[in-house]
Amino acid sequence: SQTLRTVIAGLVRDVDDGADSGAVEAKLVLVDYRRSLLGTVPDAALAGYASSAQNAAALAGQLAQYLSARLPGEDVTAEQLADGSWWTGPVIYLVIDDYDLVATASGNPLQPLLELLGHGRDIGFRVILARRSGGLGRALFEPLIARLRDLSCDVLLHSGDADEGYIVGRHRMQKLPPGRAELISRSRGTEMIQVAHA
Repeated sequence: SQTLRTVIAGLVRDVDDGADSGAVEAKLVLVDYRRSLLGTVPDAALAGYASSAQNAAALAGQLAQYLSARLPGEDVTAEQLADGSWWTGPVIYLVIDDYDLVATASGNPLQPLLELLGHGRDIGFRVILARRSGGLGRALFEPLIARLRDLSCDVLLHSGDADEGYIVGRHRMQKLPPGRAELISRSRGTEMIQVAHA
């Protein structure tokens, strides 16, 4: 949760800094069952907040409908595909805390967004997901996490039990000091980082 607060602080700062420079607007949607992120996003940058499965399902349905309208149609040109100019509006950041509480045996309210993950770069959709390390080895086969892994998304591994097995490639969790984490990125390689305290 602290890592998410730090990331959110950076996103909100960038939105504020870019307001006068013509930067692309961003909106955040929070799924936060424990309400640990409550109050971290100013109203101007908050597009939605869900603290229960019922609210998350409704929010995911609305978000899926909104983002599906951004999918390129048959009439979109190669130039429009290259510069993303066939849709307008803010970049949407879906921030999910405690994902182990969201995706349960009784279902996953975020399922409507699954098919849009592969189009995220083209339609202005970003996902930042956090879950506890316990049971992560089994959770890797949950559909949304599996899809993110298939897309080679960046992964930040905080301290955890190596017995959970390989999480990304040949990387396992390890015992680390508070705030220390291993960043595994397809574009940047692997590096050890220290999360700032927002």
